[in-house]
Amino acid sequence: MQTDDAATNLAAIAQEDAQEQVFNPWSTKGWMTPGECANAVAKDNRYFKHVKINAKAAAKMLEHASHGVQKGRKRSGMPIEIAGLLVGKLMNETFVVMDTLPLPVEGTEAQVVANDGAAVEHPFRALDYIEPKGYSFIGWYHSHPFDLQRTPHWFMSGIDCQSQTLFQQAYNSSWVAIVIDPIRSMYRKTLECGSFYCYPPNFTPPLSNQSPDGIISTQEVIHERWGNAFKRYYLLETDFFMSSTVKNNLRHVFDDWKQCFAPELRRDETEEVYDVARLQTLSKNMDPNSGSSKSGYRGRTTLPEGLTNARKMNSRVTKYECRCRGYAQMIKSLIFNVNLERNQGQCVLADVKMGEN
Repeated sequence: MQTDDAATNLAAIAQEDAQEQVFNPWSTKGWMTPGECANAVAKDNRYFKHVKINAKAAAKMLEHASHGVQKGRKRSGMPIEIAGLLVGKLMNETFVVMDTLPLPVEGTEAQVVANDGAAVEHPFRALDYIEPKGYSFIGWYHSHPFDLQRTPHWFMSGIDCQSQTLFQQAYNSSWVAIVIDPIRSMYRKTLECGSFYCYPPNFTPPLSNQSPDGIISTQEVIHERWGNAFKRYYLLETDFFMSSTVKNNLRHVFDDWKQCFAPELRRDETEEVYDVARLQTLSKNMDPNSGSSKSGYRGRTTLPEGLTNARKMNSRVTKYECRCRGYAQMIKSLIFNVNLERNQGQCVLADVKMGEN
């Protein structure tokens, strides 16, 4: 029995390795055309099964969604829904998301408001940067910044299904939807999202009690988790990938130093002044006589040599702490920050082929 289990595990590992070798997001061959996608979906309503997202695109979506939450809370106390477009290609039943294009739109559960005409012109101006790389718009993403609950909020509402169905008809069925739960993502410190594809309007699922993820359950449970429109769409398997540059550099840094950098990346910059002041107060409390008096005379220390050395070491730790926090904030800003306020009317697509260079 153990031999059979070992053989099965080895076969599964070999299959996964083979799939990783076949999937090459930087390849110039093997991509599907919109016409081929339309023919494939016409034969199989569940043709698309996977969505692979570039790590950089995932970080940009999460940053955009978190920005909407913070902006809405500062303005009216209610988070704002955001939306954007997905940039990439299609290959073998898979949507490959290479980058994202945030849109200058804001919305609620019932409506979406565009700031100005830039919301319509924005994607057309971005085509000049996308098409030379061989990419196109393959979907859209938006957020559901609802209150934190037991179940996540990445699902498709009735309005979402209407929009997705229109997009699929306009783009030869080569269009995917990604829904992000930003509040749950910030709570769990990971990207909470789901990728979805809608059935044709005339399609009726064979099982009425089957949820979009394929699990058979009661109507009440399905409604609570997947919304009222659960029969009109299904869930795609979502996975993430990164370029060889990131794997060979940043991944080793975070694997080896995650215990050091993780607290710094989560640190609130507003607490820095308080923490440094607390260290300085500790140093003074250890030796009150070493401080400067009103007359400018520095009293002679009465501490033993060990505590005197500890006080000096505490001063050095304070300096190194300030320096390390500054470096950590610089790294976090360079890797994750996206300036959404200043570039709403401009194309801010990054070089999605960084790993090829």
